[in-house]
Amino acid sequence: MKKIIPGLLTLLFCSVLLIGFSCSKSNNGGGSSATGNGTFTATINGKTFSNSGSSSNAVLIVKADPNAGFDPRGDIFIELNGAKDSLGMHVPDQLGTDTLGIGVYYGVYTGLSTPYIFTSVIVHVTTLTSNRIKGDFSGQATPDNAPNGPFIPITNASFDVPLN
Repeated sequence: MKKIIPGLLTLLFCSVLLIGFSCSKSNNGGGSSATGNGTFTATINGKTFSNSGSSSNAVLIVKADPNAGFDPRGDIFIELNGAKDSLGMHVPDQLGTDTLGIGVYYGVYTGLSTPYIFTSVIVHVTTLTSNRIKGDFSGQATPDNAPNGPFIPITNASFDVPLN
């Protein structure tokens, strides 16, 4: 049973990635798409992970709605891609600070031998427009197949990516 759960987490993450790639932001009916390149940097487990260009972006999956039953804050999926590493995280469709790894908002880092799941990552969304999201984050992650550790640090992380 213990080996099935990590596989389910990986399957869930991959499913969310597919949903994220197939969705588009309506911009309140405007239909315009994001322009420009994205940039990000992070130090994960002592290794700097960064990139700039069109390989990193964000997709609005669920628009914030104060009357929504599931999560009124909405959901934006941010994808950050490096040469050999990638990071995906779900954040609320709103400005402010949130903790990823608790509740519906989470993140996954791939770049080591196994995916690492965010266990306690603080994200600050500082800019959110109809076509761009910017912020920073830090905290820790643990292997998908070992939820009690070992933990790896995520530090000096920031993003500025187009929002579709």
